[in-house]
Amino acid sequence: MATILLMMFAAMCAAMCLNFAGGYGLRDANLKATKALPNGQANVVSTGMSIGETIKADLVAGVEFLLTAPALTVAQLGNADTMTYDVLISPNANMSNPVTVNAAVIVQTGANGAGAVAATYRFRLPSNIGASGTYLAIKATNSSAKDTSAASLTLEALL
Repeated sequence: MATILLMMFAAMCAAMCLNFAGGYGLRDANLKATKALPNGQANVVSTGMSIGETIKADLVAGVEFLLTAPALTVAQLGNADTMTYDVLISPNANMSNPVTVNAAVIVQTGANGAGAVAATYRFRLPSNIGASGTYLAIKATNSSAKDTSAASLTLEALL
């Protein structure tokens, strides 16, 4: 009996270590941004999230980010219409003068009269972004004239 309990305890400890060492599951509510998707054929940019990058490149390398694109109905995204998501960085909190780090990381395409399913994209930023990358944001571009503003994208830091 003691051997079985010891084996169960060891398995629990191993699972906890894996979660803390490489799970990237811890979330900070202060490091989360949401943005309503565009109304019509336009784009929106989420609020800039400070990532602490400076010219000395002192961003914590172990941080992953999670972009979540919501499910869209056919009334929001018709057949063959697309919603495209890009990862941006900027030296400014208002996201002026942005640089696209990763283009089209998620492309949702309306199909079969069903809209588009939700999608996620996990990523890390390059270590050499320098002072141009003090703030991080997501740009969503709608190819459709339909209103998607009832749905929102989410960007979170996973520690």
